[in-house]
Amino acid sequence: MTLTLPKYVIPRPLSGGRWSYHWSPPNKDKKRALDAGETFPFSAVKLGEDLSQKQLDDAAAPHNDMLSAWRKDRHEAGPAAPVYGTVGWLLRQYQKENVFLESVAPRSRGDYRNVLEKVASHPTKSEKHPTVGDLPVSSMTARAAQKIYSHHADRGTLRTAEKVQEFCTGAWKRMQPLYPQLFLYQSGHFINPWAAVARKKRRKATKPAVDRATVYAFARAAIEAGRPECAAAAVICFEWLQRPENVVEGHITWNDYRGPGNPHAIRIYHHKTDQSVEHPLEDTDPDTGEPILLYSEAEEILSHLPRRGVSMILGPQNQSYTASRFWRIIQDVRKKTDIPYFTLDACRHGGMTELEEAELTEGQGRALSAHRTSRHYSGYAKLTAKRILSATLKRRAHLIADNGEQNGDKVLTAQRSAVLTPVKK
Repeated sequence: MTLTLPKYVIPRPLSGGRWSYHWSPPNKDKKRALDAGETFPFSAVKLGEDLSQKQLDDAAAPHNDMLSAWRKDRHEAGPAAPVYGTVGWLLRQYQKENVFLESVAPRSRGDYRNVLEKVASHPTKSEKHPTVGDLPVSSMTARAAQKIYSHHADRGTLRTAEKVQEFCTGAWKRMQPLYPQLFLYQSGHFINPWAAVARKKRRKATKPAVDRATVYAFARAAIEAGRPECAAAAVICFEWLQRPENVVEGHITWNDYRGPGNPHAIRIYHHKTDQSVEHPLEDTDPDTGEPILLYSEAEEILSHLPRRGVSMILGPQNQSYTASRFWRIIQDVRKKTDIPYFTLDACRHGGMTELEEAELTEGQGRALSAHRTSRHYSGYAKLTAKRILSATLKRRAHLIADNGEQNGDKVLTAQRSAVLTPVKK
């Protein structure tokens, strides 16, 4: 019987003349979402094998309905185009130029759009130019930039104020070579008004991290609650350091886990850095030649995860999740335990902290986390008591060794014995 395929359904032949059917969202929708800095909430889903026409229609209908609703929700009439040469025009044009598209990751473009819109819509006292977006680019001075920054900083939204200054500094710097006639100059030199903004000091909050025991306590609770996808996501973020948004968005597939290309490893893709890491799952005992499982506890958790589609992290109806929805499910599971705080981000921070507690070199740690720079890598590991104690003992050992070299082996031996003597209570 020849079937009429619903929209976006792809048939794939199997052995013995059988067929498998998959629903795959259009690439154009995904591209539009990424270009707009949005998270695309859909991924390919297996509908089933050897389905009848009714079964196929019923399986595809929910996915097509959700896609239609998503399209409808995000369809809005765009505002009138700003006048060429104004601040509003500059900020909008900036987001279309290669100098923006090549330097700002798709996942961050939505944030840029929102912040730059705040700048363009900021009110002025001029009747002719009621918003900053209506002003000519050449009229933007350092004093005006300071006022816009201070407007947000004085309201207590310091991070937004910092983004205003950072994003606009980049916009002026990158657009000036393309449209030099629009900008402000003094004595023939280009003036970037945003670079002169005086910023308030902000004490950055330390993001929390959870330890190994907490991660696996949550994972087992999630399995008992019928949410193995939450258990798997927590373990993947902790053990293999994948970013939570990549886990939820489907960047970890069944082909990545002991797949045909490498059956002894798990492949972790990092969308932010566009790097993949093949984490080995096995090693060989040099004495017996027997295989050693390097992540036996993690793989035991993954063994409870059913294959619902191409992605490993899918819901009971083979559906993909938005980040906010997945966060709410995780909190629902957490509330049934005695765990006071738990997020996937805290799992990843906990895994990074464990790398430092294990005293890996920075090079070894970055090989596992795929961080490009030392600055980004060093910001994740927390100052735990274990790390401080390890550093203290190393410092003490150095002092003893140094004193021993100066005073002779006899003194060194006595001091080492003193360090190893337990404190009497």
